[in-house]
Amino acid sequence: MGKKVRVKLAKLDDLREVLEVARAWNRRDYSKTSLEFDDESVKRQLAGLVVEEGRVLILALGEDGRVIGDIAGVVVPSIWCDDEVWGHCISWHVLPGEDCGAELLSAFELWAENHGARWISLSSVRNHRGFGRLVGKFGYEQSEVCFRKEV
Repeated sequence: MGKKVRVKLAKLDDLREVLEVARAWNRRDYSKTSLEFDDESVKRQLAGLVVEEGRVLILALGEDGRVIGDIAGVVVPSIWCDDEVWGHCISWHVLPGEDCGAELLSAFELWAENHGARWISLSSVRNHRGFGRLVGKFGYEQSEVCFRKEV
């Protein structure tokens, strides 16, 4: 039987641990880019996800109660249609060796739907193996391609 994973909405008291885990993800995922990890900026962004309406940070906790993953997102109205709201996942991390992606995605979908979302968009900075397989199991299909440029 698999490990037990619990998901919860983050609180301000959780942010110290989330910041430590975020540093580890940053070293792994962005070490070869010019992006610099700025503790103060990250703290402000995380706090905003916790306290601002229409934003969320959901944590996955392992059996020992430590953070093993997170998903962050927002709900926003469509610019094309007044009554259409989108849930956008803006960040999604799972520590290596952990298996909590499905629980995080389910929790984000429920939160977004409860906040009026009709559609949900997801993206991955890196083409992680299994990302497409996992979201495909939830009924997602690729709908766009993203390009980026540092300026």
